[in-house]
Amino acid sequence: MASDRDAKSLESRLNRYFESMGMKKDSRLNAEKLPRGYRKGYVVKLTLEMADYYHPEFEKQYAEYIFKLLEGKIEDSYRAFNLNVLIHEESFEVTLYLAR
Repeated sequence: MASDRDAKSLESRLNRYFESMGMKKDSRLNAEKLPRGYRKGYVVKLTLEMADYYHPEFEKQYAEYIFKLLEGKIEDSYRAFNLNVLIHEESFEVTLYLAR
């Protein structure tokens, strides 16, 4: 079973993947409102029932899989993101906030 520490580590790896795409991490992006300086926002949410089977040894593979799922749901180009990975019961809840 994955722990909160595992979720944070997975989140950190996913952040690096999005940064490698040229996006800037902005922790001000959230579900409340779009911060000044941005004109459009987009939110992608995934619930993945895999937290019960998670093992840290395979973190890279989990991160690559989640990244591909998220990337497939992004329809436009964005310049900033914020990402949250939480564990709820036996699932990873991944929320990606995007802005341009």
